Amino acid sequence: MSDTVTQSWDAIAQQRDRAVDPVGEQGGVRAGVHLMNAGYVEQGYQKILQAAQQAPDHPYAQLNCWTHLHYLPEHTREQLYQGFSSWARRFLPIPESLPVYPQSRDPHRQLRIGYLSADLRRHSVAYSVEAVLESHDRDQVFVVGYANVPHPDEMTDRMASKMDAYHNISGWDLPVILDRIQRDHIDILVLMAGNTEGNDLAILASKPAPIQVDWGSIGTSGMEQIDYRITDEVVDPPASQATYTETLVSIAGGATIFRPPSSSPLVAPLPALENGTITFGSFNNGNKLNAFTLDLFARVLHAVPGSRLMLKLAKGDDLEVQQRYGQWFDERGINIDRLIFKGRLPDYEYLRVLGQVDMGLDAYPYNGAISTLEALWMGVPVLTLSGEVHVSRVGRNLLGRLGLEMFASQEVEVLVDKAVAFSQQVAQLSQIRQGLRTRMLQSPLCDPGRYAGELERAYRRMWQQWIANHEPKTALS
Repeated sequence: MSDTVTQSWDAIAQQRDRAVDPVGEQGGVRAGVHLMNAGYVEQGYQKILQAAQQAPDHPYAQLNCWTHLHYLPEHTREQLYQGFSSWARRFLPIPESLPVYPQSRDPHRQLRIGYLSADLRRHSVAYSVEAVLESHDRDQVFVVGYANVPHPDEMTDRMASKMDAYHNISGWDLPVILDRIQRDHIDILVLMAGNTEGNDLAILASKPAPIQVDWGSIGTSGMEQIDYRITDEVVDPPASQATYTETLVSIAGGATIFRPPSSSPLVAPLPALENGTITFGSFNNGNKLNAFTLDLFARVLHAVPGSRLMLKLAKGDDLEVQQRYGQWFDERGINIDRLIFKGRLPDYEYLRVLGQVDMGLDAYPYNGAISTLEALWMGVPVLTLSGEVHVSRVGRNLLGRLGLEMFASQEVEVLVDKAVAFSQQVAQLSQIRQGLRTRMLQSPLCDPGRYAGELERAYRRMWQQWIANHEPKTALS
């Protein structure tokens, strides 16, 4: 393990524990992230950039420049690839020598899969993964969990129970973690939600497992040490391979899985049938509501006279937040009376509130994922603008799995026209609404057995190829 990797790990680990900010609490990365989460997206990102300029040798400050660029529309796959690749080469370089992997090289034996994540807690990643873990064929895989969770909750306990072996590595030193993974004889180490908050990229930098996989991150890690990326051909078309250091492995039925809530209200009748007007809804976090997205929402409201917009925000019941968004829309000719604000809600109540919406409006470029799936579960189709980068293609991907591509568009004008057209076709909207839950249950989105099987077959191909030539970067056949 190189001194560079150790130093980078120490700096990143400090940030995971929120101990220090590279340039101070008021003007640093944390301040910028806080502003973005509060809905001041552009202002917050500028603070992050300033922090990076003041701390050019700090890995966390530099990483956040690229991670949070995903929330702004002015970026391309090529920019992200160059940025993350440069960051990885500088702060988490390939080690001079790799560990010795003593595992049996039987191509057909049970594989030992390690799942590594900071999100094995009450988090969207955990809910998505839980059903897959339950569906794994234990004759094919032995599952070991590595959770970097400082504050475990009931979801952490549930996730641990789905594993064949489990370790909470929070607070462990890097050499101890690497030794644990190697003593567990992990064949394939899978990092979930790689280049996001609380990432464990430094663990993979030392290559403790012969094959390493990214599953669920928002883009490339930039690291040569990560061999494969689990994805699908909608969010990451084959032509995008040039902008990933990882080899793309596409899941035929889609790289998203949804476990319906254990308890949820029945799908309500279309609100417009009783209200006589269309209610749009946005259920994305404040850091996704950049100026472009809010302007798009305003255009839709102008195009559909009398329509309303429900904004569900972390602090949506705060008067100051309501006034701020109200002023934004007022400056664009939309009276605040057309806005409906909702704050944090218990899960069941949140789903019930979703039933008060006729159509969702997605954020751009960072589309909703779980928020869109929950809307669809409650019968609410979501109008989504899709682009070229991964995060801007998620909405289109989810809609396409349900045969609802007509709610997606790559052009703003076309999307606004679609909003107008569907607003005038309430009978069709109502029909779609009443059949959406059944459509979801019958789709690949709600088939964890299908997903787990595809993953296992992909793992098997990776392993057999590694055995064959020790070149895990070679494209899969």
